[in-house]
Amino acid sequence: MGYRTSLDISAKCPLYEGVVRTGNGAVSGVQCQCICDNFGFDVSTIIRCPNFRETMDLKGLFCDDRYKYCPYYLAWCEAHKKRGQH
Repeated sequence: MGYRTSLDISAKCPLYEGVVRTGNGAVSGVQCQCICDNFGFDVSTIIRCPNFRETMDLKGLFCDDRYKYCPYYLAWCEAHKKRGQH
């Protein structure tokens, strides 16, 4: 499944990497930095949404504005606190 990524400078979240969607638009989501250690591979996480409108709503609510309240951002911070990296 090939994803297309579109970047947006309005995103304030430091974990934000872009909005992704498949060529036919069947799958879309927000791409974020990975929580886990990637062992040197280029790994990220896609938070999938049922449709593109919900993807943009998620991005607008958390990535563009209130990222410190995003469940994924909070989990990332917790994971890095445990490793002593945050």
